[in-house]
Amino acid sequence: MNDTVDLNNFIDSAREIIVKLARDPIGARLLVPGFIATLKEELDNTDWQPRFEELGRSPQTLPHTEIHDTQQLLEALLVQLKAQPIQETAKKATKKSAKRPIPKNLPPGTMFAKDFWSICGVPHGRYRQHVERGINGDFPETTDRIPYPDARPNYKERFVTPDNRSAIFAFWDRHEVDYTAPESNEEVLQ
Repeated sequence: MNDTVDLNNFIDSAREIIVKLARDPIGARLLVPGFIATLKEELDNTDWQPRFEELGRSPQTLPHTEIHDTQQLLEALLVQLKAQPIQETAKKATKKSAKRPIPKNLPPGTMFAKDFWSICGVPHGRYRQHVERGINGDFPETTDRIPYPDARPNYKERFVTPDNRSAIFAFWDRHEVDYTAPESNEEVLQ
């Protein structure tokens, strides 16, 4: 029972240090693998003989030993973690991709087609197949716009307006595409 209490104190101390390092909960989760790896490396490289001698115990006996220097160990790990470069995955997760705004000439409730497909549970690959190649010559009804006619004449931004939604559901029903229709407009607009 005492081992569990000591381990819980150790874990709580580790959480406090990770919170000090991280900018947000996602960043904290991304720091955990590096924190664990550093902790494992430090413990793997520990010369245990002097530790046992400090406590007046021989290495052959294995009584319960309390961790007295937990906070100091974690503070040392904190210094090492601060010195390490931020992992690329942390940068990717915290970087928000800038979305282009919906054109003002489209009706309220319009959204990007790829986002609509995603909300309805249709994978991105299927989205591309539907809008670029269609199914048996049949294409879903979307509102298309060519934002860069001179530089990228073949690039289209596709939108789903509130009027297009029922036509897209009918398209999916005709071709037996598995999808989940949103229960409300609020669910679509989130």
